[in-house]
Amino acid sequence: MLTSREEKELLREAKEVNDGFGENLD
Repeated sequence: MLTSREEKELLREAKEVNDGFGENLD
């Protein structure tokens, strides 16, 4: 199991990656 802190880190990284993809598509 991930700790809540690790989970937040992964979610934040995933969001940054998604934001990057969105910028590249524009």
